[in-house]
Amino acid sequence: MLRWFRGEAVPSRPTAVVPGPEAQRLAALSHYDILDTEAEPQFDLIARLASELTGSPVAVINLVANDRVWTKAAVGVPRGDMSREQAYCSLVIDSPEGLHIADLRADPRTRDLPLTVDKGYIMYSGVPLCASCGRAIGTLAVLDTIPRTLTDRQLDWLAQLAQQAMALLELRRKQRELQQAQAELQRLALTDALTGLLNRRAWDEANALESEREKRWGEGHAVIALDLDHFKKVNDTHGHAAGDAVLKAVGALLARSFRKLDSVARIGGEEFGVLLPHTSAADAAALAGELRSAIEALRIPVGEQVLRITASIGVAHSSEAADTQALADARSYAAKREGRNRVVSAGGGASLLAA
Repeated sequence: MLRWFRGEAVPSRPTAVVPGPEAQRLAALSHYDILDTEAEPQFDLIARLASELTGSPVAVINLVANDRVWTKAAVGVPRGDMSREQAYCSLVIDSPEGLHIADLRADPRTRDLPLTVDKGYIMYSGVPLCASCGRAIGTLAVLDTIPRTLTDRQLDWLAQLAQQAMALLELRRKQRELQQAQAELQRLALTDALTGLLNRRAWDEANALESEREKRWGEGHAVIALDLDHFKKVNDTHGHAAGDAVLKAVGALLARSFRKLDSVARIGGEEFGVLLPHTSAADAAALAGELRSAIEALRIPVGEQVLRITASIGVAHSSEAADTQALADARSYAAKREGRNRVVSAGGGASLLAA
């Protein structure tokens, strides 16, 4: 079997579920898709304003994950992450009013933390970043190395800046969802609804693009065209639901059997196509033979019955004709005329007949 004709997909592993309110908070954080992203000037500006308005040498926007705290924006310290157990903001996310400590050395919750002992932080003032669900996903905080208390006005500024940070997160989320929706619409426009393969429009675009690429780079490509044998009889005898089951089964086989760079499509009705960039005529013919055998080996359950199907396959290489797709189609029809369940490739002869 050639290296890119793959077998069954490996099932994914089940993921662990974290119970309770913490699960809701982590789900809200995940919803924003913000962890480990690049620095962004809008968030950097909020951190800088927090530092300047409160007269604090350090300001951070932190996101609190399951076991770590990650810094989205910072003034006075580098961006990065640290253990959640060692971070002051772990205390903030459970407090709607935030955490405001004039002298961290005097508070039993913070006096032994490494940031206090090793880094020398003495003042901390942090407010939660609350998602729309009401759960705090992180903090906006300022720190100092001298004991002091922020004024009411400074605390109000800090709270308003936290709201701006959340507004930015919401804007990012909505922009991402819009992009995903647009991508999904694009995918649907290019996808066959029944099999999930490319549709005829996407297939034609892929072939046109590959032809243009070959003109530029001179690399050969191949096309496999296949037509299911006696498919009308399946519909007439067993009904259209059975026909759909056959098409889905063949589509699934095709989807898992080729490389990511290959284009696999349902061209129309019971016709399918595979575009193979950077592939020799001999390799394409061998792959078509394996595909013919794999289709013949399919067993498709429909109610209490098990259906079988075969395919007539044509293979063409770009070195043979400018319109490789049309040549492959012609050869698939030749395979039907010559008895079905076979491959016709270069030279027009039938090969890899059914046993």
